[in-house]
Amino acid sequence: MPDVPALSVSSRVDVIANARIGGEGRELLAHPDVEKDGLVDLWISGGRISDIAPAGNLRHRGTVLDAEGAWVVPGLRDHHVHALQAALFQDRASIGHAAGASEAARVAASVPVEQSGRRVLVGMRHAFWPDLPTLDALDEATGEVPTYIVNADLHSIWMNSAAFRREQIAPDPSGFVSEHAAFDVANTLNDVDAADADA
Repeated sequence: MPDVPALSVSSRVDVIANARIGGEGRELLAHPDVEKDGLVDLWISGGRISDIAPAGNLRHRGTVLDAEGAWVVPGLRDHHVHALQAALFQDRASIGHAAGASEAARVAASVPVEQSGRRVLVGMRHAFWPDLPTLDALDEATGEVPTYIVNADLHSIWMNSAAFRREQIAPDPSGFVSEHAAFDVANTLNDVDAADADA
């Protein structure tokens, strides 16, 4: 077998060999050999898949990356928008510039209280912060005003104890609600008068 050159992240690959295909498009691979063991070879041209065949059916050319049975899936695509949230984000204070949890809590404390009696901030990206957000830290900075800091991806919200009480949710020491619980809270935050939403 010939020596295979070492590949790096910047290497151009001509064939991805011995891969399994998952996700959209798999239904197009109705071939007995693919159905038997699931392995295919993918030919790449100009950064796009130009051909797919059962593994080993066609002679490889150029630089080959052996996937060794790993899954190949379509790239992430965003098939939806959140129009109301995008509009509300324009009107709410952002902490996207905050360098850490302590700075974000201080910023939250300085934000005016909405007519609803809450403070709502957006744009959190806590995965990049050196210090961890906690319930105690947000409580100390924001006191008894229900305070909500919505993650930029909309999948979690950092809340203080007053917000947990308002939402009738048992508080977590992190101060976070995530996924379905966050979606439920976001629905209440986004329940604004239609005229306000339109504006």
